[in-house]
Amino acid sequence: VVAGQEVVRTAVPADDMMQAFAYKHLVPAEDLKVVVWYWSKPPASKAPAANTPRPRYQSPIKLLGDTPVKIPAGGTVELRVTIPAREGEIQVELSDPPEGITIDSVSRFDKGVAILLRGDAERAKPGLQGNLIANASQQRTLTDGDGKTREYRSVLGTLPAMPFEVIKPLQAAEK
Repeated sequence: VVAGQEVVRTAVPADDMMQAFAYKHLVPAEDLKVVVWYWSKPPASKAPAANTPRPRYQSPIKLLGDTPVKIPAGGTVELRVTIPAREGEIQVELSDPPEGITIDSVSRFDKGVAILLRGDAERAKPGLQGNLIANASQQRTLTDGDGKTREYRSVLGTLPAMPFEVIKPLQAAEK
């Protein structure tokens, strides 16, 4: 919202390209196929997991299932998303969601997370449509050579825009 007016823009996937070693351009792309990690081998560690080589690529984060996601007013709906991550709890937070749309819970499955979205019966009105933007992160613990540990938040990335529509509450027979 800018100056009381809702501003909506179309987002286009793009590649960050360089021309002649000087000028950078955002070149429109068809879609995201793979994310390349620029990663070098870490120093040797006593922790076996730290010495495990990482792949040179990361699968993109993808929405699974039909879109737009139909969120019942006064109810919940599950949305599954592939997220490449190590073991552990993953947190997902909505970025500037419309009033009445929240995340109830996030749980892991073999290739990602299941996000339970809730539509508030009073504030999420049927017919409301748009895109939800969410960020995924993971709490990690790092142990240094002296045995000291510290916790830090590892950002996994921004999920693709999730088209949604708030629908009328489901009848008891439909639940």
